[in-house]
Amino acid sequence: MKVSIKITLTILIGTLGLSTALKGEELLTNPSFEDEISNYDKQGWDARGPQAISLERVKDPVKEGDYALLVDGRSGPKWEGVKQAVKLEMGKTYRISGSIRLGKGEKADKGAVQLIKSYGPGKTEFQDIFRSKLNASEYTTFTETFSIEGKQPEELFISIHGMGGGKSFIIDGFSLQEID
Repeated sequence: MKVSIKITLTILIGTLGLSTALKGEELLTNPSFEDEISNYDKQGWDARGPQAISLERVKDPVKEGDYALLVDGRSGPKWEGVKQAVKLEMGKTYRISGSIRLGKGEKADKGAVQLIKSYGPGKTEFQDIFRSKLNASEYTTFTETFSIEGKQPEELFISIHGMGGGKSFIIDGFSLQEID
């Protein structure tokens, strides 16, 4: 009887789309860009900013696997970039890692990884996870741990951005996991 109830509950949770993430399970969709990218489909990586921003899988330069993601067409503020909606919980600790570099020919500049916390219309907070100077000659690889600060948001996004307006950048080998 207990086995039957457990199986039914697992199937019900999976069917409803509720989070059943386990420690160490990958929480990002397409973290290393090995699968196709559909910009603005809200099914993984999406551009953050105007429609002119393009997300393109590239074979060179890559940090791991066969592809990396080139973010290009940025024309305005430093916050333009790439983002992904994530489901995280208060009181848990997460580890995020990845590699970032500027596009070919771009001059060194600072980049950032942030947690965007939305509490409803017009109520957004930004939590820094990683900031560093980047260049076009090599990837900067990082690993950081974080927890959600403040109260539980309605929506959460991981955002990679921060380079000067108009600068292209490339990301690869991202991972987000619950560790505690």
